[in-house]
Amino acid sequence: MKVSIVLPVYNEEGGLIPFLNEIRSQLVERYQEIDWEIILVDDGSSDESVQQVHTKTPLDLFLITLTRNFGHQAAIEAGYRQATGDWVVTMDSDFQHPIDMVYEFLRQALNDNTDIVQGVRITEDSEPRFRRLVSKIAYYILGIGNKSIVSHAGDFRVVSRRALEDLLSLSDPQKIHRFIFQELGYKVKYLEFVSTKRRFGESKYGFKQSLNLFREGLVTHSRMPLAILLFFGFLTFLVSL
Repeated sequence: MKVSIVLPVYNEEGGLIPFLNEIRSQLVERYQEIDWEIILVDDGSSDESVQQVHTKTPLDLFLITLTRNFGHQAAIEAGYRQATGDWVVTMDSDFQHPIDMVYEFLRQALNDNTDIVQGVRITEDSEPRFRRLVSKIAYYILGIGNKSIVSHAGDFRVVSRRALEDLLSLSDPQKIHRFIFQELGYKVKYLEFVSTKRRFGESKYGFKQSLNLFREGLVTHSRMPLAILLFFGFLTFLVSL
């Protein structure tokens, strides 16, 4: 069995090599019966992330270097198109997605004959209250009329080859993978995990990036804008009578 791991990277020079060391020790060396394919996608980093991969990487990997910062979803898409595994894992390269859960995702997928195993982040009390509140409201709005959207189901997942091929066949230039995979019609299993703290640096996914993701999700995956238009259209019709 061949398993691809897609790792989007943006300015992670402080923790990238330690993270790859953990991938090697917790997955590649521990589960040698699996043919691992590691795909690292640099999303236009301005630090020494790429140079470190060239000189210090502890793994055989395939490096994709994007010409500029296209964004997290675009980096994942580039990795997906390169992946050749029977199963494909996506996870962040900053230690916040627990590496030791990857094999559990695979085990659950194989045992339950499930095409998609999706990680669902458990909100920690240490997370700022305002951020938790905003996240809760955003997922509530996105979920209006679209029950396939699950709160805190991000980009930590494993998918089968056939599910991935279906996703790649879609022509949408700005895919939000976390939503699309839940809408493809395949069996999805959700596994909760506690997001571990970053060991190095600060998060590169700030409020602006979250807002952009919400806006794109609202336009492409929520029925709320259509419901609002229909409501005001019907209201206008009544007034005009």
